[in-house]
Amino acid sequence: MKKGTACILIVLFIISFLSCKTSDNFVEQNRQNIARLMLKNGIPLIIKKNENNRVFSLLIGLKGNVIYTPEGKAGIEGITLQMLTKGSEAYSYEALQRILFEKSSGISAFYGSFDYSAFSLFTLDKYFAELFPLYIDCFLHPAWDEEQFKLVLNDMKIKYQQEMNDPYSRLVTKLHDYFFKAHPYLAYFGGTAESLKNITLQDVKNYYKKTFTPERMYVVAVGNFDEQLLFDQLNGSLGELPLPAEERPEPHVPSFSKLAQSELYLEPFAASQGLAFVRADFPAPDRNHPDYPAVVLASAMLDDLLFELVRIQHGAGYGVWAYAFGFKENYASIVVYKTTVPEKVKRYIDTAIGYMMQGRCVGAKVSASAAGKGGIGAGDDPELSQGKFVPIADALEFYKAQFITSYYGAQATNSSIASQILSSLIYSDDPISYLYFVEKIKAVTERDIVRVIKKYFYEQPKMWMVLSSDDVLEKINKQDYMHFLGEGE
Repeated sequence: MKKGTACILIVLFIISFLSCKTSDNFVEQNRQNIARLMLKNGIPLIIKKNENNRVFSLLIGLKGNVIYTPEGKAGIEGITLQMLTKGSEAYSYEALQRILFEKSSGISAFYGSFDYSAFSLFTLDKYFAELFPLYIDCFLHPAWDEEQFKLVLNDMKIKYQQEMNDPYSRLVTKLHDYFFKAHPYLAYFGGTAESLKNITLQDVKNYYKKTFTPERMYVVAVGNFDEQLLFDQLNGSLGELPLPAEERPEPHVPSFSKLAQSELYLEPFAASQGLAFVRADFPAPDRNHPDYPAVVLASAMLDDLLFELVRIQHGAGYGVWAYAFGFKENYASIVVYKTTVPEKVKRYIDTAIGYMMQGRCVGAKVSASAAGKGGIGAGDDPELSQGKFVPIADALEFYKAQFITSYYGAQATNSSIASQILSSLIYSDDPISYLYFVEKIKAVTERDIVRVIKKYFYEQPKMWMVLSSDDVLEKINKQDYMHFLGEGE
C-alpha cells in the first residue's frame, strides 16, 4: 500500500470515528462490566470484568499521598510502599522474588502523584489463587527488614542525586520550591536530600500504622475474576482492618492559584555547559472543571505551534512543549528544553500564544481534501500544509481524533485500565468517570480553545525559571519574562 493511500484511510477512519456512536457503545459496554461493592469496613471494591484477557490486575489505591506527609518527611509514602514489596512476615524478600519470577508476575508500588498512590499485583489467572495470599500478606504484614530499608532509602537518595545532576530535573525541583511554597505539594513524593537523610525505619512504621487505614483505600480489580470469590477473599483480609477510633476526613488540598504570581528565577548551574532550560508553571483548571477538556486540546495545539516557531523556524531549542496536568490543584507548564538563546525564546512563546488567541494554529499533517472531504487538515493549499498556520476550526477535528486515539490506546492492558479506574475514583469518586471524557473532548469548540488560551495561557500569572551557566543567564532581560511579547489578542 502506498504511503499516500494509507494516510487517506487513516483520515477517513478518524472522520468516521468522530461522527459515529462508537464511544457511546464503548461507554455502555464498560458500564455493564463494572461492579461496585463494599467491604465490611467500608473500603470500596470495584471489579471490571474482562472475560477475554487472562491477566489479572489487582491494586489497592490510597487517597492523599503528599497531603499526609509529616513535616520534614517528604517521600515517606513512597518509601513505605516500596517496603511493602520487600517481603512480609510469612514471605522473605528472597522467597517473594523467586515465586514472582517463577510465575512471571509482579508486585509493584506507585507513588508518582501528589494525590494518590497504589500497591499492585499483576499475574495470570492460573496463578492468582497462589499469589493473592502473598500479595495481601505483604500489604497487611510487612517484614520491615532493616537491610531492605537501607537499600530502599539508598536507591531513593541515588535517584534524587541523579535528578539534581540532570539540568532539567533540577530546574523542575527548584521551580517547584517556589511554585508550591506554603502548599502541601511542596512535599515532593520522591523525597529531598534533607528528608531522605532523616527518615528512619521507625518513622516508616509509624506512618504506615497511622495512615494506611481503610478510609484512604480503594480496591480495583480488572480481569476475568470470580466476583464473589474475590469479594470473600478481600473481605476476610483487607475487610478486617480496623477503622480509626475517630472519624478522620480526608485532608483538604488547598488552592495555590491565589499564591500564583508572575516571577522569573535565574538558577545558576555550571554543569549545563552553556545550554539553558526554560520552564513556566501556572495554575490550570482541574480535571473536573468544565474548561479542562478544552485546556487539554489547547495544550496539544500550542505544543505543535511552539515546536514550529521555536525549533523549526528559529532553531532556538532542541525540544519545546506545553502540557496541562490533571491534579486536584492543577497547573500547566511551558518548557523549552536545551536552548542557547533563553533571552529570545520568551518572545517566540508569546508569539505562539498570540497566534492562538487570534484563532490560528499549525495545519494538520494530512490533507483532508485528498480523502474526498473537508473538515480535517488544510486541503491542497501549499500555504496551509503542515508547519503553516490555519484557522483553529480547520485543525480542531484532527486534534480531537489524535487525542481520542491516544486515550483509548492507554487502555490497552488490564493494568492500565485499573489505573484509569483508580484515577477516576480519586478525582470524582466515580469508577467510570474516565469513560465520559471522550465526549467532553468531542464537544470542545474553536471558541472554547481561544477562550482557554486567553484565560489560562495568557492572563494567568506565570512563574518562570531559567537554569543555565552564569554567562548565559546574564544575557536575559527579566522584564521580557514579566510582560507579554506577542502580537496581543
